[in-house]
Amino acid sequence: MFRKIVSNLAFSPALVGQLGFYAKRLRKEEATRRIGLIFTVLALVVQSFAVFTPPDAANAASSTDFIYGGVSTMEQFLRAYDKNQGNLKDIFNYAGITRAEIVKTSLGTWKVDDTQSWGRKSLISAAQGEVKHVIKNSKGEALTTVYSRPQTAFFKEGARDYGWVGHSKKAGWFAIIKACANLATKKLPPPIPKPTAACSNLIITSISRTKYKLSGSAETKNGATISSYIYFVRNSKDALISKDVVNTAAGSSSSTITIDTPGTYEATLAVETSTGTKEGGNCRKNIKVSPPPTKDITVCDLTSKKIITIKDNAFDSKKHSKNLKDCEAPPVKKPPVKNIAVCELASKKIITIKENAFDSKLHSKNLKDCDTPAPVPTHLCLGTTVKQISRDTFSFTTDYSVKNATLTSITYTIKNASGQQLYKGTDTKYVQAIAGTYFVEATVTVDVNGKSVVATGGDCIASFTVEPEFEKVCVLATKTIESIDTNSFNGTLHSRNLKDCDDVIVPPCPVNPGIPSTSEECQTCPGDSTLWVKDERCIAQIIKTKSARNVTTRANATDAKVKAGESIEYTLTVRNDGTQESSADISDELSDVLEYADLINAGVGVFDDANKTLSWKVTSLAPGQELTFSYVVKMKDTIPAMAAGVSDRFSYDCRMVNTFGNSISLDVDCPGVKTVERVVTELPKTGPGMNMLVAGIATSIIVFFYARSKQLTKEVRLIRRDLNSGTI
Repeated sequence: MFRKIVSNLAFSPALVGQLGFYAKRLRKEEATRRIGLIFTVLALVVQSFAVFTPPDAANAASSTDFIYGGVSTMEQFLRAYDKNQGNLKDIFNYAGITRAEIVKTSLGTWKVDDTQSWGRKSLISAAQGEVKHVIKNSKGEALTTVYSRPQTAFFKEGARDYGWVGHSKKAGWFAIIKACANLATKKLPPPIPKPTAACSNLIITSISRTKYKLSGSAETKNGATISSYIYFVRNSKDALISKDVVNTAAGSSSSTITIDTPGTYEATLAVETSTGTKEGGNCRKNIKVSPPPTKDITVCDLTSKKIITIKDNAFDSKKHSKNLKDCEAPPVKKPPVKNIAVCELASKKIITIKENAFDSKLHSKNLKDCDTPAPVPTHLCLGTTVKQISRDTFSFTTDYSVKNATLTSITYTIKNASGQQLYKGTDTKYVQAIAGTYFVEATVTVDVNGKSVVATGGDCIASFTVEPEFEKVCVLATKTIESIDTNSFNGTLHSRNLKDCDDVIVPPCPVNPGIPSTSEECQTCPGDSTLWVKDERCIAQIIKTKSARNVTTRANATDAKVKAGESIEYTLTVRNDGTQESSADISDELSDVLEYADLINAGVGVFDDANKTLSWKVTSLAPGQELTFSYVVKMKDTIPAMAAGVSDRFSYDCRMVNTFGNSISLDVDCPGVKTVERVVTELPKTGPGMNMLVAGIATSIIVFFYARSKQLTKEVRLIRRDLNSGTI
């Protein structure tokens, strides 16, 4: 338009009026462009705050954070670490991670598929992999409690987390999660060994017939101490006849006891230690006190007329006489000694000797013994060897030596470990399919001058073992494929169809791999989180279970989504499966439940609003006794649309997760915006660079049009001046 008016102005000066009108329009456009430029500059200033100071998430912090709200720099984390804020340093020392190793970390991401995330709160059950860690000081006093659980419990498979990644000499790979300052590891520290003590041995040494020395010893480990040894001696009627206390912290002690009355007694040693009284086993021995010994006397045995020695209490006047002369016989006149011919065995010569000089070791009255001796037969069994042909087939080989005799047979006798005979015969091959240890004895029989004789000597007994036959089966409880002894196959526990393990694998219970994690008995010992609740070392075996019922719909609350305004009744059950009476502090943490609901009926429980915990105190729970508690929550009239938690992934995630022994997870009927949040977890990451580039392009365009309109206004003013002065 501007060019058209200017080009025709020389031919039609009347167009100067249109040029004036166009100049007014340009001035208005210039003013509009100026205002637009001012507002654009103001928008860029506001945008710079959003770029250089990004907004925080609406639900970024949680009480489970090691540092509430997380940290933005490693320096911020180290300041909290050095102050031991919230026992942060104690926690990392427990995990085996040093400050120097923390300093060497660098920002990065990692896959959560095989990592454990630590936190200050319990979020899931032990069956789902959560482990309780009690942090203690050097005196064994509890400082704080933290929990570790698989990150896959609240992340999708293959997801990544962000923070400082490092490596520890003791803990291996570890990371500090930026959003919450919580620790992430791939392995957990081994449980601290408990102090143990045991009475190891009691030795009884006889000093005299009535005096004995009792020597006892004990063993301690992991800091356990000994305070005293107590020696007890009881008679056959279990009556205590002696007690001696030896106060010492040494690993051994001794005591001396005198018992005058003959009989059998029981000596027991009890060791008082820091872990309790230890006795039994090798610390219980018998003492046998003999009666006083009787004297030996020399008497004449009246029957045989011989002088013998007997015990004093065995003297019988009808059989014995203390007068030794009663055994003397009257003198007898001896007949003259004859000469006899004998074979002298050493020289093999026939000689003549006096009859009373005959000695059967030197002489023989059989004169043929001086003839040339016949060959001496020998027959020895030298040993038996077993050769394994296959798993259940064996062959036997026997070495023997036979001279001046004829081998008749070799017989093999097979026996099991209990001594039961299984086979006897001459076959050198033997088949046995049943696993176990067996023994084979070879018997070598020879003929000597028509007489059957068994060869002797050597070790002709050998053993052999039939190994179990293994097969691969599907263990139905854990859905894992294992090799087991064929004889151990149980149709209720195993399946030979390996495809039965193709189903979803149920991981084993962390504290008892022998049961699946889905079992209600997969719980930790109340007093020791490293033990199974039914471990024999767990004194109080308290079993906890929980269920939830939708009071409004009168159905199981887990069957369908819970909606606004509905009431949910939770039922808690505690049962003492131990052998001792126990007290139990029962508490239920409700922070996740109360995000979507309100507690309207606590029953007999006491609610702690600060910690969002409902608790009951049970002063006594007898073995086998079971107690039930219940409370009711009501869903809020309007379900909150709060964003999901950043550090606590269970916060406002449209689920109410609650753990008491087992975990109860209820799906919440959330608003539609929460559905979008779960589908699109975040907007595309543009970053500061992209934001500044777009702002720069927009500013350039606005400046261009402002400068253009200002230039046109100036040109119109110059043309009108030239026209009025007559130049055009």
